[in-house]
Amino acid sequence: KNWYHKGAPIISKNGLEWIASRTDQSTATLRSFLSPGRYSQPDCKTSSLQGYASAGELWDLPDKSLVHKWFSALSHSSLQMLFPSLDTVLFEETVDMAYRTFEGMHASYLHTSARACFWAVCAIMSHLKVSGHVISSFNSSTCAARAERFLELSNGPANCDFLQALVLLYKYQTAIGEHSRAVALHSAACRMVCELNGHSYQPVKRNEVESSLFERRKDHTRRLFWLCYHTDKDVALLSGLPPTLANEYCDVGGPEDEGADASDIDTIAWDRAIPFLPGDPPLGVLKEKIFRLLYSPLALKIIDSELLTRIRHLDDELEGWRLSVPHEIRPKLSISQSQCLSPTGTFPSYLRSVQLQLEYHYLLTVIHTPVRRFGAAQDAETSPPEELHSVMHSSIDLSLEASRSTLRLLNEPIAILKQDTFWYSIIYPLVAAMPLFVNILIHPVGSQAAADAKSLALALDVITKMRPSATSDCELTETGQAHQLITELSKLVSAAILKAGAISRTNRLHVNEDVH
Repeated sequence: KNWYHKGAPIISKNGLEWIASRTDQSTATLRSFLSPGRYSQPDCKTSSLQGYASAGELWDLPDKSLVHKWFSALSHSSLQMLFPSLDTVLFEETVDMAYRTFEGMHASYLHTSARACFWAVCAIMSHLKVSGHVISSFNSSTCAARAERFLELSNGPANCDFLQALVLLYKYQTAIGEHSRAVALHSAACRMVCELNGHSYQPVKRNEVESSLFERRKDHTRRLFWLCYHTDKDVALLSGLPPTLANEYCDVGGPEDEGADASDIDTIAWDRAIPFLPGDPPLGVLKEKIFRLLYSPLALKIIDSELLTRIRHLDDELEGWRLSVPHEIRPKLSISQSQCLSPTGTFPSYLRSVQLQLEYHYLLTVIHTPVRRFGAAQDAETSPPEELHSVMHSSIDLSLEASRSTLRLLNEPIAILKQDTFWYSIIYPLVAAMPLFVNILIHPVGSQAAADAKSLALALDVITKMRPSATSDCELTETGQAHQLITELSKLVSAAILKAGAISRTNRLHVNEDVH
């Protein structure tokens, strides 16, 4: 819904008619992919409760010593990177509670919350193929199903384990492409983190070398707030749904988390790691501004000059953020075909640089794409004023180069891993494809249209390279749908280029006839 031509959304009636006129093709398939609300619709037919055959099996646990060996396969630093929603000291308590026997007919809500958190961690460990003493009888879908079932059984007040389970399951469901379930989990997590007062910043007193468990829980709850806050802005930008954690009711100040190092590169399927990495807190705050100033219902009503002012302001903020990032992991302005991201320093710094590079170009796209809304209040055949026209082209060029850079990065094998693997993240190539698609339809003649068509084909290559990494039904469904969408976009731009070329040749023929 955020892609426009002369102020009209391309999925509106007028927008689809315009696409049909440029391509002489049906737009029914495109409409089915880009229809409003698709982000929150079910993506696959797997049951959230699959994975156990009976109530008795639900309560089975693997041998505790094997669990400890499995978790120990991850270094402390990798645990920090991939599980920012966990505190290692507090998680030991969680595991102990999960394995504690209970008296009577019913487990306490603390017991069921601990088990939900435990199984959510196991789901991600299995998904990331953490090697070592893997518990083969419990695959990721089984673990996730049990975690969700224990959430349903927990009926007590808000607590940290319940919140951690929600955050972990959101990450897992997003990673496998089950967005409808992920959004529901995210909404519940946002409400609970506020119940636990995580939205208020209260500095923890650190008079002693070791914090008390109470202070540790308070500090960790604040960390969980930041994870929820950052995710909240991602969901808003991708779905168009209003954010749940509004800035007016949240304290977004306070210290940021420190980074972590990792020494167990060969232990984990790192190509799957990007969806699990923590977001950058300043970027979360910037995403809130982007949604509020450019994509909220009120923002859709502003005049062109105000829209331009907001785009410039947000672009300045994004550049300020980029320059604040340490040089070794700072996002590049663009990535050429001959220059991809080279691993420098430690593996985590390389991993972080890839994440920030993808985020930077993604935000550059969502900031500058709204210039296509210019002219919404004018007649369709009327061009915007000259001063707006030049700025509009500048913004369009920035969003197009950001798209090309994203696809070049994702099309390159992961440099630091000794195997032919590629980053697994569906959202970035899909967002990158849309500006290219719209621009080719507007300018289907010339060398740039042909070059952008090749870039769009690169998006198809990126999705194709991700498909072998899909391991669940939801992932297979998501990559399959992404492949179908990019294929449809490529078909439409090819038709537009062919039609425009035929018209151009006909016009030249008529000119030559008139001359003679």
